[in-house]
Amino acid sequence: MTNALETAANIKGPWRICRISSEFPPPWKGLAPGPYELSLAQARRGNELLVLARERGDTVAFDRSLPFKIIRIAASRDAIFSLKAGLLARRLHQRHPFHVIHAHGFSAIGPAMLRHLRLLSVPVAAHVHIVRAKQARQGLSASRISLWQERIYLNGADFLLTVSDQLASESRLLAPQTHAINVGNGANIKLFQVSTKRKTNGELRLLFVGTLNGRKGEDVILSACQQLGTESLPWRITVVGDGPRYEVFQEKVKGAGLSKKVRVLRYVDYNKMPDLYQWADVFLFPSFSEGMPKAVLEAMACGCAVILSDIPGCRELVAEGRNGFLIPPDRPDLLAEAVQRFFKDPGLIQRMGQASRSIIEQRYTWDAVAKRVEECYQLYIKFTK
Repeated sequence: MTNALETAANIKGPWRICRISSEFPPPWKGLAPGPYELSLAQARRGNELLVLARERGDTVAFDRSLPFKIIRIAASRDAIFSLKAGLLARRLHQRHPFHVIHAHGFSAIGPAMLRHLRLLSVPVAAHVHIVRAKQARQGLSASRISLWQERIYLNGADFLLTVSDQLASESRLLAPQTHAINVGNGANIKLFQVSTKRKTNGELRLLFVGTLNGRKGEDVILSACQQLGTESLPWRITVVGDGPRYEVFQEKVKGAGLSKKVRVLRYVDYNKMPDLYQWADVFLFPSFSEGMPKAVLEAMACGCAVILSDIPGCRELVAEGRNGFLIPPDRPDLLAEAVQRFFKDPGLIQRMGQASRSIIEQRYTWDAVAKRVEECYQLYIKFTK
């Protein structure tokens, strides 16, 4: 066995972790908040972290505020970043050994390749946030090169950490020789809290947060809004998200005559998102494919009832009838029916909101995720030494 594994065999903490993630704040978009929040949680648990992230503008002041070291790497593409980060991690490991390299998504390609070629003597954990091969099977867009890169990192890593049970199963199909364990996803429960001044003016406030790309179900929401109508029921929705279909979606809102009911925001700062979640009563997320959506977790942490697609990754977050409802994807009629249930029983909003917060506190805090991740480090070392 390698020296790194022998050194780590009896480690229970603190761990020396090298995190590699192309997406890391700022900006606070996409995957970026996840690796950041997990790093903070692992630092709070007494671990030593070094983060390798892609260079994105002026981040000097932000980087200096972090309780761990971070190195920004200039790269024109994510694949190039991954290779450069893997090589840098190898050199740094030779000077100050890590117990594990923990790489997120496609940032794991470089270290996984080096590990496969026996050029890296420290175990590589690949954190799986989505499986492109599954999306391709569903008819969603996925390039051939991304599918090839996905197989490389899934099969080259020593073990896989996934954000949902379904992703663990999908990962095992693509990489049967690599252990895959679900560690879940998290929400910052100090930032995302339940408002003590929640309004009760009779208007039902709906919210959607996600990339406007067609896969998140924004058109399903718009169709459901048309079925709700503009006169008989007092409702309003805010849609937050950028993406390739942003302008198209805005035009569809105008064309449907819903401009007074549907507010579309292109971007909201991460630290201001709690205000939006606290404004909302019900969070809508009729997505077609998910890992485990952080927007849903954040909405639940702020006490929102939820209506989600009955798909893996979302299904795990709903106790049907307790904190929300599940609907089949691409069924705006059933989405509208689920929304109408809150008019028939207004007490659902408070009861489901409280249940949502309870579910997050019990399983989906970042400290809980960090603990499960470190248990997986230990399990891998234990069974491979």
